[in-house]
Amino acid sequence: EDGRVEHVTQFLHAEPGHSPNNAFLGALGEAVGDCEGSVFRWGIHENTILKSLLQNNEDENTSKQLRPLLTDGSRAMVDLMKTATLGYFVSGSDGSSSIKRLLSPTLQASARLDQCYGTPSYSSHNF
Repeated sequence: EDGRVEHVTQFLHAEPGHSPNNAFLGALGEAVGDCEGSVFRWGIHENTILKSLLQNNEDENTSKQLRPLLTDGSRAMVDLMKTATLGYFVSGSDGSSSIKRLLSPTLQASARLDQCYGTPSYSSHNF
């Protein structure tokens, strides 16, 4: 492993009146299916939603591909919030482990991170 972190793809479903659930699961399966690296999440929310979506998914291949990402799976997503809560502090976060409270101060504390991720595509006035 060379330590690279890649933002592989994005998904936006913009068809009014159509549920994005199955299309999202298909896109997620395509994005992480052949990759052997870690998949990151922040907190339990992503795991909870993925588990719920998979319970209602009709495509067994996609479900089989994504189930290992769940908490008890063989390739469980890495919870970066847990890592931040246990071992990370940055001035300006007020000790919070909320990504909304950590993102901006973290980018400001590192010239390298700010250069890579401090552009409008990764930052907004919400932070």
